[in-house]
Amino acid sequence: MGFALSIYNYKLLPDGLINVAAILLPWLEVIVGGSLLLGIGTAGGALIATALFSIFAGALTINLIRGLDIACGCFSTAAQWGFHQRFLSPQRSQPSADEPSGPVL
Repeated sequence: MGFALSIYNYKLLPDGLINVAAILLPWLEVIVGGSLLLGIGTAGGALIATALFSIFAGALTINLIRGLDIACGCFSTAAQWGFHQRFLSPQRSQPSADEPSGPVL
């Protein structure tokens, strides 16, 4: 459910596709990573990995343009500093003592 919430926060997919994406994306990433690590179908794996990276970078860019400050969802589904606060905000260079300073693993 946590990964589905991360996908939902991007506000790019219709509600009916959020759970499907949350179920299929991790398996697709495992299969692509396995193909690249094992050297099986590396051309296809590299193509799919490039497409996934491009889609993710595009989703982050769209939400930065929209002004939405969401955590990318890469390492944890816990509330964290979003990308904008962590890297682009001039007012906040360091988190305070009660705010997380990085991903919670």
